[in-house]
Amino acid sequence: MTYLSGVSPPEEPDDAASEGSRIGDVGEGGGPAEKDDSSAVDAEAPPPCPTRFCNGVATACIPCRAVVQRWPRTCAIFLGVVCPLFLLIFVAAICGYGLAELEGPVEIQTNNAIIATRMALAFHAAVVGNVTRKLPVICACTFMLDEEREERDVAFQECLRKEQEERNRTELLQLNGTSGNRTEVQLNGTSSGNASSIPVLNGTSDNTSTPTTDDVFNTILNISDGVTDAVNNCTKPPALDVLAIEATVQEIVYEHIEGCGEAPINTTFSRICGKEVFQGANTTISPNLLLKSMNECGVAALDVVESYRLGEIVVAELASQDITFDWIRCTDGKVNLADVVFNPLANTSMFRPEAQEELVVEAWLANQREMYCAYVDMAVAANKSLAEAEREAMRQSFSQASGFDSCEVNSYAGGWFWFTVMTTIGYGNTAPVTDGGRAMIYTLGFASILIFAGLLAKAGSIVVAVIDDWLHRLHLSVLAWPSIQAFVWGGLYYLWSFLIASYYVHWNDDRLAEEITYKDAYWFAYMSTTTIGLGDYYLDHSVIIGIDLLVWPLLILFGFVLLSAFLNKVGELVASFLPKEQADFAGKLAAEEHMFSCCPTRLRRHKPGVVQEADEVEGEESMPAKECGQSTPENEAEEDIHVDVPFDEK
Repeated sequence: MTYLSGVSPPEEPDDAASEGSRIGDVGEGGGPAEKDDSSAVDAEAPPPCPTRFCNGVATACIPCRAVVQRWPRTCAIFLGVVCPLFLLIFVAAICGYGLAELEGPVEIQTNNAIIATRMALAFHAAVVGNVTRKLPVICACTFMLDEEREERDVAFQECLRKEQEERNRTELLQLNGTSGNRTEVQLNGTSSGNASSIPVLNGTSDNTSTPTTDDVFNTILNISDGVTDAVNNCTKPPALDVLAIEATVQEIVYEHIEGCGEAPINTTFSRICGKEVFQGANTTISPNLLLKSMNECGVAALDVVESYRLGEIVVAELASQDITFDWIRCTDGKVNLADVVFNPLANTSMFRPEAQEELVVEAWLANQREMYCAYVDMAVAANKSLAEAEREAMRQSFSQASGFDSCEVNSYAGGWFWFTVMTTIGYGNTAPVTDGGRAMIYTLGFASILIFAGLLAKAGSIVVAVIDDWLHRLHLSVLAWPSIQAFVWGGLYYLWSFLIASYYVHWNDDRLAEEITYKDAYWFAYMSTTTIGLGDYYLDHSVIIGIDLLVWPLLILFGFVLLSAFLNKVGELVASFLPKEQADFAGKLAAEEHMFSCCPTRLRRHKPGVVQEADEVEGEESMPAKECGQSTPENEAEEDIHVDVPFDEK
């Protein structure tokens, strides 16, 4: 049995300051144990750890000595149970804050990549869908309107031929060492010589409402008036179908990027292929030319659509992932967090995952729209075409936008995660991904586990000792039997698990608006208090606030204490059925008389301290034949030697 310094035995209630008195002397079967031998042994036994700690404090502090002498049990409970539990919570909060500081920035980066991937895929799907829907009309109308397609192609091939001849002539002059006064044609610029040129379109502009092909080219290519008479250096002008497809994509861009200017009226799809455009179209159609034009139009549409794929933005493995808030918390800044995190009655709906996700997605879109407009203005100012400027702006804005500028580290969620690591619950719903975070788990996490195991075991033994002493003082020693105590502590553990389950149901309904059955909630409580932690049910990090870092660890830790007390009594109950002293392995086997009631002499129980000679044992081959269980003088002598050892005798 356990002793506490300063605890009075029930036989001497007036001597409250006597040290070495017993908390409870309960023998096997519930009766008081013999005091002549056991008391002497117990007087020499060192006091338990909390009592030694109390005595150490009392030695250094004279006022504390009086407190310890007057309330030894309270001192043991406070210093051996309450303080260690709060110490574990404090360690979890401090280490969890450091872990959240390491993991939070990485989570923000990953979430931005997830949003960018989603938006890029959605934008490309919109481009594909709209172009696919309008492509037949685009190809048909541009074929009928673009009457000069063949002339431009012939002129382009003639330009290439002349340019190649000019290049060959220049190279020949350089080989002969003479250059003359001839002006060389540069492929990437204009020259003052006779550079080859072809017209873009030969249509004329009038004041009617129907746009000419020149108007269409000038608008979509973003070229000012008077500059489209010729394209130098054999640059093939884009076909009308390509321009119409680009115009269609630009409509989608302007719908996707709201608030960044307005699409020019004459770049819309209806302006290019509207009903009024077909009034003067050529109705003489060559089937072969139509098929060729439709095929070229489809290839051109594929090229345009692929140019807006944003493949460098899309990360395939992130497409199916959810935005997480395990280490961060995002709010709109309208709520004072100091009034919420430690208020159990506060409204925490703004912390729900769907609410935070909606907030950050809106912020990401606003930031991406702002960056897109800025990049388009910069590209246009650099004399780039509108289509090229849009593509470049989309890539830059999608890769650099962020929606988490208003977010901060959720240290309370980090503290709860550290608590699950320290207690070895480990639900598995999240895990550190940075090298620094994992290094903390390797080092400080392992140390936390050792501290938790030591404090929990001692807390359980102290609670059992104090309860035993309380029952003994109330003359209810029969309730201190290991069999009864195991049943009581087991019942308390299961009742406490039901309390945890009830709070878990309320917590999920209040924080997440989710309904959890009591059956599932009790499963969560059992998985948590036994440190199994399968992870099918857990606390969502996104809605954990400061009060949760106090309430939930206390609920779980006290469940651990009850379970530890239950296992302590089960251990005592099992130990009461085991033999106290055995000389060797043969003696342990012979002690099981119901299994070895008749056995060779070498396995028969002998008096402790008397060892048979090896030669004598080896000389005996076997006992005389007799029936198992038959009484013999040797057995009777051995029965006289057998002494029952009380349960708590040391």
